[in-house]
This record gives sequence, structure tokens and C-alpha cells, in this order.
Amino acid sequence: MHGRSAVIRKVFGASFAVCLFGLGIEAQAIQGARFDPTPVRLGDSEISTARPVTMMDLLTLRDSKGLGISPDGKYVAFILGQADYETNGYRSGLFVASTTETPEVRSYGTAGAPCWDDINQWVVEDPLWSPDGETIWHRGRMDDQKEWQVWGWNRVSGQRMQVTHVPGDVESYWFEPALHGFFLTVSVRRTAVESESSFEPGILFSGQFRTYQSIPILSQMKLAQEPTREYWIHDLSRGRERR
Repeated sequence: MHGRSAVIRKVFGASFAVCLFGLGIEAQAIQGARFDPTPVRLGDSEISTARPVTMMDLLTLRDSKGLGISPDGKYVAFILGQADYETNGYRSGLFVASTTETPEVRSYGTAGAPCWDDINQWVVEDPLWSPDGETIWHRGRMDDQKEWQVWGWNRVSGQRMQVTHVPGDVESYWFEPALHGFFLTVSVRRTAVESESSFEPGILFSGQFRTYQSIPILSQMKLAQEPTREYWIHDLSRGRERR
């Protein structure tokens, strides 16, 4: 019963997180700048003479977009985001820093495309560690992938692999020991919006249109619809998923 209670509490927690996070998931499909898959670089600091701050300095600042501490406290995984002037886009990077007496910061490559909220802010999302501290998990959309899934990085080898393969976008995920895997909240991709001819007589203003979104009204109507959500279990030991 204790294990069941824990799962139920996590289910309600995940549902609440989705309510807060849902808008960002829907808006990210059409909001935000281009994604550059080149990983953010974190070089050594250089000492130079003092000079005025330029616009390029501000543009290329690297910002923290999430942080997670390993269960044994020996490592810190963090996400960095950075704008790139040449590509007119944004880059990301996953790094792991050692907390021992000989600190080391290691790059694990890109962390995937940014997740934008409905006012074009990069949503901060902390990476998660496996209980044994050997794997770092992060929800992401890689390369030309259209759906958001959970990805894992091996702390030792740095190898990246896709963990979940659910039909839709993973909105939130939580590692549940009682399940030996993840509890997932998945947003099912909607069907195409009705044809434009359906709206020829006029469009009823529902209060959901946002003037700061420079996208067609029909696209806004589609995004304003409440998405269909499903709850899935991903068994890490078997690599299987079920509703």
C-alpha cells in the first residue's frame, strides 16, 4: 500500500505540473527562434584588459537553464543556453561538473532544442539523475525530431540515447522507484485544423488570441484547443512502455 500511495501522490503531482506547463509545450511549436544543434562551448576563462560591455557581449551570454545534483553529491549536471548571432538561433549544452578536490567540467554535447513558453521565454528544466548516479536524464527534442522525448546520457562514456518512444510529446516525467521507471504525461499530437473554408462566415473571438504571436489566426485557434493527454509507464529494466 505504501508503494501505491507514493505512485498516486506522484500522479497528482505530475498532473499539477502539466497544468502549469501546458501552455509552454503548445506554444513552442510556433514560437521562439531557430535551433542550432552545435553544442554550447565552455572554454577556460581569459584575463584581459577592462573595456566597455558591447551588445555582442550581452547577446552571447551563456545562461543556466537547469541544474541537478547526483545522488552521491559528487557531480552537478547543468544545462546552458546561448544565442548565436551567425545562425540567428539558439544553442544548448549539457555539462557535468565534479565536486571533488580536483574539479572538472565535461561537455556532453547539445541538450536539444529550447522549450519556449507562450511569451518566448526559455523554460528552465532541471536534468534528473538515475539512483545509481550513472545516467543523466533530460526531456528534449533532438536534431530534426518533431516530438519531445526523454533522453539519457551515460555519465562515464558520455553516450546519448533516446529513452522513451511514446506517440506524442512528453510534457513531464518522473522517476518512480516502485515502477522501476518513469511515469509520463504525454500530449497527443492533434489532427490538422479545419480547413479555412470552415471559417469563411467569420471567426468567433473566444478571448484566446494573442496579438504578440505573429502567427495566423487559424494556427492560434488550433493552439488554443485543450490537448488530449495520456499517462504512460516506461519500464527502464525492460525498455517497454504502456498506457
